[in-house]
Amino acid sequence: MKLFLAVAAALFVSGEETNITAVLGGDALLICLCSERNVDEQFKWQMEKPKMMLVFKKEVGEKEFGVAFKDRVEIFYDKDSSNCSVRLISIVAEDEGQYRCSFYVQQQYKKSFVNLSLHGSDTEPENSTSEGWTMPQYDRRYHYLITIPLMLLLGFSLFLWNRWKVSQDFVTQPEFLI
Repeated sequence: MKLFLAVAAALFVSGEETNITAVLGGDALLICLCSERNVDEQFKWQMEKPKMMLVFKKEVGEKEFGVAFKDRVEIFYDKDSSNCSVRLISIVAEDEGQYRCSFYVQQQYKKSFVNLSLHGSDTEPENSTSEGWTMPQYDRRYHYLITIPLMLLLGFSLFLWNRWKVSQDFVTQPEFLI
């Protein structure tokens, strides 16, 4: 069975959202990087919508998995304490929804949200690659980061073409050819 992996970079600014798509029966990697996390405080993943339930919680000396996610969650904290990511294994329809990663940095509570949407197991999502993992969906809030440089490049190209065209017209005038 192919491994379908959905990846989303969770942002550190409190309340930011990332959208990812996974395939029923596949896996989804929910990334939460917490390099400056206070290791003496808890961090947790929980499903927020459509209903609130615990995915995973790490407190000093103990780990707790939610009932619906027990034996279906891989954690990375044990290998790298700055990686609070989780992998949901064997995705089921009930896994679709909004997830929250939360942790403490110094004395401030940080959280990020990941919206997980699903496709059926017999079809690949439209943004799937040949290797079988799914790229994060394009976030339209930042389209200007691509549009503005492209428009500047186009404008500069037209300016140069116009200057070249004017110089060619000047060279071909009869008075200049004498």
